[in-house]
Amino acid sequence: MATTAWSSAAPAAASEDEAPLALVPRPVSLERGPGSGFRLGPTSVIVAPDDAAPVGEYLADLLRPSTGFSLPVSDVSAATGAITLTLTDAASTDPEGYELTVSEGAVAIDAPTAAGLFHGVQSLRQLLPAAVEATQVQDADWVVPAVTIEDEPRFEYRSAMLDVARRFYPVDAVKRYIDQIALYKLNTLHLHLTDDQGWRIAIDGLPALTEIGASTQSGWAPGSNTGDPWFYTPADYAEIVEYAASRYIEVVPEIDGPGHTLAAQASVPGLTCDGVPTAPYYGFDVNLPMVCATEANSANIRDYLEKVISSVAAQNPGQYIHLGGDEVPNPPAGWYEAYTAMANEIATEHGKTIVGWHQWAQGATLPAGSLVQYWAEGRVNRPKIGVGAESADIREVRAALAAGARVVVSPADRSYTDMKYSSSTAYGLSWAGLVNLRRAYDWDPVTELSSTDGTVKVVTEEQVAGVEASLWADRAYRGSTSLPTSHSQFIPVEQYTDHMIFPRMPAIAEIAWSPAQDKDYTEFLSRLTQHDDRWDALGYEWFRAPDVEWEPVVPVEPELVHHWAFDETSGQSALDVVTGVRAAVDGGTWTPGQLGGAVSLDGVDDGVALSAAPVSGPWTVASWVRRTGARSSSALLSDTSSGVRTAIKLEQYKATAKVGFTQLGVADHRSEYATPLDEWVHLTLVSDGATITVYADGAQVSTVPGTATLGLAQLGRLMNAPGWPGASDAAAVDVDDLRVYTGALDRAAVGALWDEVSPAPATVEVDATTRCVAGRVVISVRAVNVGDVAVDLQVVTAAGKKSFSAVAPGAGAHQSFATRASTIEAGTVTVTTGGAGGTESEVTAGHPALSCG
Repeated sequence: MATTAWSSAAPAAASEDEAPLALVPRPVSLERGPGSGFRLGPTSVIVAPDDAAPVGEYLADLLRPSTGFSLPVSDVSAATGAITLTLTDAASTDPEGYELTVSEGAVAIDAPTAAGLFHGVQSLRQLLPAAVEATQVQDADWVVPAVTIEDEPRFEYRSAMLDVARRFYPVDAVKRYIDQIALYKLNTLHLHLTDDQGWRIAIDGLPALTEIGASTQSGWAPGSNTGDPWFYTPADYAEIVEYAASRYIEVVPEIDGPGHTLAAQASVPGLTCDGVPTAPYYGFDVNLPMVCATEANSANIRDYLEKVISSVAAQNPGQYIHLGGDEVPNPPAGWYEAYTAMANEIATEHGKTIVGWHQWAQGATLPAGSLVQYWAEGRVNRPKIGVGAESADIREVRAALAAGARVVVSPADRSYTDMKYSSSTAYGLSWAGLVNLRRAYDWDPVTELSSTDGTVKVVTEEQVAGVEASLWADRAYRGSTSLPTSHSQFIPVEQYTDHMIFPRMPAIAEIAWSPAQDKDYTEFLSRLTQHDDRWDALGYEWFRAPDVEWEPVVPVEPELVHHWAFDETSGQSALDVVTGVRAAVDGGTWTPGQLGGAVSLDGVDDGVALSAAPVSGPWTVASWVRRTGARSSSALLSDTSSGVRTAIKLEQYKATAKVGFTQLGVADHRSEYATPLDEWVHLTLVSDGATITVYADGAQVSTVPGTATLGLAQLGRLMNAPGWPGASDAAAVDVDDLRVYTGALDRAAVGALWDEVSPAPATVEVDATTRCVAGRVVISVRAVNVGDVAVDLQVVTAAGKKSFSAVAPGAGAHQSFATRASTIEAGTVTVTTGGAGGTESEVTAGHPALSCG
């Protein structure tokens, strides 16, 4: 065996040449075994008898799409080639613990509960190649290294919060978040369902809470919702709870109060002292007025709490309900205590264990066994612990502990995943400081509630229930350092989530699961940075934190994967000559191009539905383009679907007229090159995975300081971009000979491509003579088109000029120019050629001197 336990000195590697296994969170114990490990194959089976069967089916569903193997799930033991899931109390003393043993002939996962088996499956999943996450069959060697893992969580409450109140998440987006946190062995989903800006759960007897309270979001006024409702029906909510349970995750609903209640106050008249509902709120402030908890209004508050808590309790089979309690500055005497006393009583009557933000402890005494969630900043509070006057935050934690509560630790300056990574982060806030990956990982829950020197501890290990990664949606829009001015700044919730939680959420998950000893940031990075390919395969738009050395992008040999010549001249489709698939031409017309035909788009809503798969990694796009009108923003190529959301801009946002690249809702990258109006130019963009080099007519002209996956869903427009249904950013452009390559063409290859696609210069023979007419010199010019395509000609002499259109092959143009002079020196004439058939060129010819006197 290479190692007997995981440590920073020996991170589960059999030799110094082996990379550490990419397991996050780090397991308690791991030993490398002999042999090459287990190879998953077409005949492999999954054995999962009795109550292990649901986990077996989950594993099979996970593995089948990428492997193409049938992987039947059976309750009968197999002699060899099986992954066996067994429920046994001998596996671990912790209900979520497991043992994973991998040998050449089999994989065995043993656990005392199905939840433990599920966590073992996540470790098995991470030991497989990242390609296992793909949704289509991959060409991979499905080998699991030989290991023996014994593992169990440090804390029982391992949570991730999602703020669906300030920014509504549709059911599918919540389920996606559940899958993300399940991969890293979190077991609790804290849903922040209500706030000033919105109410997201249906309540029996109070329909106005969703009719009015759900009509707003942060930055979205009443009446701005043109789609599905911004709340969860009972069926929706049941779907979320059931899906979470299938991932062994408990949903903890939060009904915030007595502050953060303007959505409720706008919906329920009895929550204000004058009985008049407030206006629906859609701003960004906090510390707003709490409900009216006077003694005279207590009946209204009790009726509200009874209806809300009973309805929420009925929709949640789990043991917890989160009652909020934060950010109620200077409440009138007795109000906070009255509200919390009623809420505690009603929640207890409905069989729920109370969770509250740590300020909840300033109210009525908490029932024993409750949880308080500490969210304050350690950098502010730790220096005051044990020395002089401790902060209100610490006093409230102490009061909760004295009442028999335990603590969930989620310090804002460590585990709030809505904090910016750096000052340049496009989304989120920074009131708790900047939280880079190291800050998200390099802390401990017990230490966070200890004095700076560690001599005074507010909590013991046993008093910490767990840890939470909290994703708020206060500023889930681009340009979050100031208030939004347009709905177009609001990015899709999935994109916001991916960017903010990856890579930080896995770091916080490791704090919640793994032992505190031997914790080392560098060793953690050696495992986490191997997850980038996995996140790519899952379609996550994760943040490539610049302070982390991620695995380098593997160079790709360029290959032509698409070629639309646009030579059809009629019809409503364009052929991709590489794939044989036709793209629908929606409103475009056919026009002569540089290499035959071209498609002309009107800049209103015309486009071509290419419907091609996006290209990740390095890529190259090349095409003839002729801008026929100016637009403030226009897309050449785009894909607005989830997981891509990129566009090559012919004219970058804000009327720059410059070629650029947009990551929708993230950044608008711009070059310094503008294509000319009403002139053909061969445009080539080459992405090397970091930047885009821009070429015009084979010559480098600029760069774009950013890149991402190349979207190929649409040509000439965006379609159904977030917040902009239908066509938008349409380009007024003619397009000819569009080519797409995987890989980055180098400068020589771009030059060779230019040589290939350049139309042959028009060829013309010119003859110029002089003669006398009535004592004056006349210059006579004859130009013959000796090429094989029609050309336009312009003849220029010292005595004037003349243009000829579409001179056919073999035909000539003749013109005489009177000089009004009796003598002329020897000189030249110039004939310029151009037109649909060729690039512009010039031919000169000399004429002799002549005297007519």
